[in-house]
Amino acid sequence: IVQAASFHIRSGWKAILNVAQIAARDASDGIAEMGFHIAKTCAEQHGAQMWTLVTVAVPFVDSSVGNSVGNSDNETKTVDIVSVSGLEYFHELIDCLNEFAVGAATQRPRFALGAIDTMYLAAVSLGKQIRQHADYSAAKLEGISLDDQPLYRVWMPALRALHEVVMHTEDLEVRTRALDCFFKLIMSQGQHFSHGLWASVLRDLVFTMFADLRDPSASRRFATVDDLELWFSTTLIKALRHLVSLFSRYYPKQLSNAMMAEVLELLVMCIAQPSEVLGKIGTSCLQDLIRSNYVKWNEEAWGMVCDTLARLFNWSQPRELFSIAGASWESEQRATAAVAASASEAKAATEGEALPVLPPKLRKVPSTSNSRTYAANRPSPLRTGDSAASLLSSADGNETPSPASAGAENGLPAPLPLPVLTMKPLPRA
Repeated sequence: IVQAASFHIRSGWKAILNVAQIAARDASDGIAEMGFHIAKTCAEQHGAQMWTLVTVAVPFVDSSVGNSVGNSDNETKTVDIVSVSGLEYFHELIDCLNEFAVGAATQRPRFALGAIDTMYLAAVSLGKQIRQHADYSAAKLEGISLDDQPLYRVWMPALRALHEVVMHTEDLEVRTRALDCFFKLIMSQGQHFSHGLWASVLRDLVFTMFADLRDPSASRRFATVDDLELWFSTTLIKALRHLVSLFSRYYPKQLSNAMMAEVLELLVMCIAQPSEVLGKIGTSCLQDLIRSNYVKWNEEAWGMVCDTLARLFNWSQPRELFSIAGASWESEQRATAAVAASASEAKAATEGEALPVLPPKLRKVPSTSNSRTYAANRPSPLRTGDSAASLLSSADGNETPSPASAGAENGLPAPLPLPVLTMKPLPRA
C-alpha cells in the first residue's frame, strides 16, 4: 500500500505506522525487517504526504509591554505563525522508530542503529522545513506559549525518544549512537532554540542523565554494581564531555550563568566519586571548561569558578594523614601550638638559672681485702664563670680528697693528675 498508493493515503498513516511498530516486537527477523523498512520509507520518502505546513493564529504576549495577565485594559493579541498539520503522524513515526531502537537493541542492533539515525534525520529535516517557511520568525517564539511553538513540538519528541534509548538500552553500541545523535541534534539546532525550549531540554533531559551521580547507591536502573560502573565509565563520561562542549558553544548567548552553576555542580560530583576514572575525567572536563570559556566570563561567573575550586581543594586535603590516635587535623594543630607555647614559656622562665647536672653514679671499686661501694659526692651546679679550683670543692665547702691519696688508701695505683681547666671527669683505674 505504501509503495503503490501513498498519494491516496490520508488518515491511514497512523495504522501503517502502528503495524510497523508491532512488527518490531515480533520474534521473526523477516517480519521485523519488513516493519523497519516501512517506517524508514515513510520517514525518508513520504513526509510530504503525512504532514504539511500551514499558518495559524496563536495568542501572543509582547515582552516589551509586559504580561497581559492582570491588565484588563490590554486586549489579547494574536500572531500568525507556521504550524504542522498532521504532526500526530510525525509523533507516531518517532514512537515506531523508538520501538526498534529500544526493543530490538539486544537481538537486532542493526535495526536499532538504523532507527536512531532515521529519527535524527527526520527531526532535522522537518525543523528545516519549518524555519524556511514564510511565516516563521524567531522573534515571535519568545512571545507565545511553549506548546504553540512549532520547533518545540517537533524536536522535543525526538529528543525524548533518543534520551529514552540512552537511559534504557543495555547494548553499549546502540546507547552510544543514541547519545551522539542526542547531543548532535542540540549542537546543530541549538541556535534556533527559544529560551523555553532550552530550559525544557536542559531540565527534563540533559541533567537527568546525571541523576545517578548524586546518589549511586539509590539507583534502581542497574541490577549489579558492575552495570553501574560500566555506565559511569562509558556513557556518563561521554555525556559529560558532550555537555562541556555544548556549554562552551552556546555560552553566554543562549546559556546563562545558572546553566554554568549546574555544570560546575555536576563536575564537582563527578570528581568527588570514589572511582579514580571518574575523578580524572571530571578534572579533565573542568580544565577544558576553564580553558574554553575563561575569556567570556564576567565577575559573577569567575566567583562561581573560584568557589568551586576552593570546595575541591578543601575536599581533597589529606586530613587523615595529619591525625594521631583518632584526633582530627585541627585538634592536632591546636595541640602542637599549645606545646610550642609551653616550651617558649619554660625557656623564658629558666633563662639565667643554673644549668642542670646529672645525678651521681654509684661505682663498684675492686679491692684486695674487700669490695666497698663509694658514692661520688654531689658536685655543686655548674655556673657561668666557675673556675677549675672551685670545681674541686664540694657542695658543703669541704675539700675533696686528692686522687693520689684516695688511691693510696684503697691500695690502688695513683691515677693521672687532673688537668687544669677541664670539665670532663677523670676516669678511675
